[in-house]
Amino acid sequence: MGIFRVIHHYQFHYIRRSDGVLLWIKLAFLMTVALIPFTTSLVGEYHEEKVAVILYETNCVISLLLLYAIWPYAAGSQRLVDSDIEQRVLAQINKIIITGIFFILIGIGIAL
Repeated sequence: MGIFRVIHHYQFHYIRRSDGVLLWIKLAFLMTVALIPFTTSLVGEYHEEKVAVILYETNCVISLLLLYAIWPYAAGSQRLVDSDIEQRVLAQINKIIITGIFFILIGIGIAL
């Protein structure tokens, strides 16, 4: 959950405005994050079952994908960010999110 908070913080440091679409994407993200304690408890109780681990990892990947969806929507065409934002900042945040997804996918592979 820490990586979600860090990425979210970086994103909203640069996002200056909001609209309805951004709010819906963010709501979907927060709903998946709210499921993390449940899927974590499944792993704790049924740690020998691959399904529990896969559900947890899938929950994390969906959360990261929704978190990733926030950034291209907000930063695309500088829709909700300042127009003078540097391209390297846009690329750096994308890289952080994709790296997180990559490591969670590795975790799914190890769990299988």
